[in-house]
Amino acid sequence: MGQRPSRNKPCPHPARPVVLITSYRAGTPLDDDNLRGGLKALRDLIARHLHIDDADHLVEWRYAQARVTSRDHQGTSVLIMGFPPPQPSAHHQPPIRQGSPK
Repeated sequence: MGQRPSRNKPCPHPARPVVLITSYRAGTPLDDDNLRGGLKALRDLIARHLHIDDADHLVEWRYAQARVTSRDHQGTSVLIMGFPPPQPSAHHQPPIRQGSPK
């Protein structure tokens, strides 16, 4: 059973339409209903992480897939367009740069 989002965290409502595109890459393509069903858990996880309702009318989910010949290229990717970037928290530290010039 999956975890539920915390009820104490605010769930911001997108002020404008948000488009989320999940792309599946594998050797064998799936038909449309299996593609959507196979990506449902990922959709739920993304919605929970962004604190949005995946059924919100301002959220558009798109699905894509590509056939690849190498197992090295198999996987899933997500493109999020239109969602406001996260605001840094008080505990946010800037990333440490690797190989600083001397």
